[in-house]
Amino acid sequence: MAENEILTLNAVRREGTGKTAAKQMRNEGIIPGVFYYAGKEAIHLQFNLHEVDMLLRKRPTLLNLVWGKGEDENIECMIREVQRHPVTHNPVHLDLIGFTRGVKINTTVHIELMGTPLGVKDQGGILQQAMGTVDIICLPRNLPKSIEIDVSGMELGDTIHLKDIVREGIEWDDNVERTVCTVVMPRLVVEEEEEDEEGEEGEEGAEGEEGAEGEGGESEGGEE
Repeated sequence: MAENEILTLNAVRREGTGKTAAKQMRNEGIIPGVFYYAGKEAIHLQFNLHEVDMLLRKRPTLLNLVWGKGEDENIECMIREVQRHPVTHNPVHLDLIGFTRGVKINTTVHIELMGTPLGVKDQGGILQQAMGTVDIICLPRNLPKSIEIDVSGMELGDTIHLKDIVREGIEWDDNVERTVCTVVMPRLVVEEEEEDEEGEEGEEGAEGEEGAEGEGGESEGGEE
C-alpha cells in the first residue's frame, strides 16, 4: 500500500444504540462505531467486522468513508480510536473523525525507533525511549503512519530531543524540549560501580585509622 493511499470503508447508519444493541450486532458479525466531523452531531454507524479487521491490518492513515447507498456522504477521515475485545483482540468499536481537504489536522502518532545504537552494541548501554507518541499538526496528505527515528548512530550518553527531529510538512504540537530517547548505562551496573567505589573508600579509611593508632602506640611506648 502506498504511503498515504486512501482506502474505502463502507458503513451503514444504525438506529439502535446502547449495550444491548451493540452486543446483538457483534453476534451478527457487525461492529458499531461513531463518526465525528467538524463539530457536527455525531453519526452512529455500523461496519462489517471482517472488512474492518482486514482494513486495520493495513494500518491506514486515511480513509474514504462511504455510508448508505444513494447518499452523498463520501468523506475523508481517519481512525481516532479502535476498541478491542480483551481476550480475542477483535475490534468491537470504531471511532472515526472527518476532516476537510487542505485544512491542517491535529492528531497523535506513534514514535518508532529504528536500528540498534552503537552505544548498545559496542559500549554496553541500553536504549531508553521516553516518548512513545507525539502530537503533530499537518495536512491530511502529509499524515504519517508513525514517526520513524534512526538511532543506530547514537553512542553512550547521546540524547535525542523532539527539536532534533525534522519532518517536512509536519509541525510538533508538543514541547520540543522533551526527550525522545537516550542511551545510558544500565542502572544495575552503575549502582554496582558506586557500591564498589564506596567499599574501596571504606577500606582505605579503615587502613588509615589503624595506621594512626599504631603510630600513636609507638610514640607512647617511646616516652615510656
